[in-house]
Amino acid sequence: MGKSHICKILARRLKIPHIDINEIVMNESLTLGYDRKRMCLIADFKRIKKRILKKIQELNAESIILEGHYSQHIAASEIIDKAFVFRCDPRILESRLIKRGYSKNKVAENILAEILGVCFNEAIKVYGFNKIYQINVTNKSQFEVSSKMIEIIENKILESESIDWLTKLIEDKNMDFLFNMKINH
Repeated sequence: MGKSHICKILARRLKIPHIDINEIVMNESLTLGYDRKRMCLIADFKRIKKRILKKIQELNAESIILEGHYSQHIAASEIIDKAFVFRCDPRILESRLIKRGYSKNKVAENILAEILGVCFNEAIKVYGFNKIYQINVTNKSQFEVSSKMIEIIENKILESESIDWLTKLIEDKNMDFLFNMKINH
């Protein structure tokens, strides 16, 4: 289940524009280079922010869906009404990342970030707790996720889901999963 597909469904259902930050970064080469150790491009946040803010102005829309891992580095808190953080059971996420061909280090890094709620915590730091909504997307269809987002946008759901993968792993007596995650530096 991809963020982009969910955001496209949401944009279509709400009839509002959608900006995919990652797509713009790739199409317009808004990077500083390549990180060989982490095997990924290095985003140029200054140029990305300038480009995305220009795109927002061009769209001149009352509401816009801004999608991407970089959004907390781009959009100031005052222009964001609600921010969504998709969460996935780390055991399911692991198999998805392996299927995508991620290196062992990249898989472990992503799994540990998910268990610790890194994206959620970064979003809280930037936007504040009351604007952030976690959604557990594990085994949910794109339509189910977009429907839940619409309910939140329309203020039918007022609180974020409580997601704690570490406690879940402990309850499931599955700590071996966590201890098998090793990042080589």
